[in-house]
Amino acid sequence: MGKDRGIRMNRPIDEYLKHADALAQDVVNVWGSNWEGGKGYFTPEFKVLLDRTFPYWEAKRTAENHREFGTVSRKVAAAEHDTRLTFAQAYKTFWERHEELEGVH
Repeated sequence: MGKDRGIRMNRPIDEYLKHADALAQDVVNVWGSNWEGGKGYFTPEFKVLLDRTFPYWEAKRTAENHREFGTVSRKVAAAEHDTRLTFAQAYKTFWERHEELEGVH
């Protein structure tokens, strides 16, 4: 996932925020392909990441829909921002743990 985006261990959260949309899409793609492939088993760490991905995905979609009509409220924008940050932090933790286990530095 993160390897394709050039993200390596101990990067600042800003690196994950910059790529949050693409990283979230990667997580959804992995989830979907495993689920449809009949595997349906995910590690506890990946489940935590999923639990942070879907709220961000939904808040992002809601904000984009509101922006399209010029009606994005502070509450909607804040929800998008907060869930994006929560997702990026979860992804950073997940990815750096993955690299640590793989011996990548």
